[in-house]
Amino acid sequence: MLRLAYSIATSESPEGIEEEEDDIFLIPNATMLVELVLFAIVLFVVWKFIVPPVAKAMAERQAKISGSMSDTEAATRKLAEAQAAYENAMADARAEANRLREEARAQHKAIVDEAAAAAQARADEITATTRAQLAEERERALASLQSDVSALAGQLAGRVVGEQV
Repeated sequence: MLRLAYSIATSESPEGIEEEEDDIFLIPNATMLVELVLFAIVLFVVWKFIVPPVAKAMAERQAKISGSMSDTEAATRKLAEAQAAYENAMADARAEANRLREEARAQHKAIVDEAAAAAQARADEITATTRAQLAEERERALASLQSDVSALAGQLAGRVVGEQV
């Protein structure tokens, strides 16, 4: 065989080379069978000792991923629920704030109206009291004037007549 390779490499004619008709190229000295057996042993060792831990690790990883996905979905649902609850709470708080604001405005208006009415009543009372006092003062002044006028008229008439009346 080496002679054949040498003759092909050197371009010599294979005149002195005898060919072996019994030589099978694929199975010289049962090498191919030994390689197949060794491959089967390596394949068995890989299948028996390497594939199970790798498959287990992959299964664990897949379980973690699916757990993470379900946790993520649950968290997303909880977030959506919390967001909806927040929006509802904010809407309720806004409505409550508006209601309280309107209530405060109504109370303010009622207090202002009540204070204005009380002030008006007090002013009316003061005006009435003042008018009564003024009328009383006027009556006293008129009475005092009448008595003074009659005394003065008597004195004046006495001076005009010369006698005391």
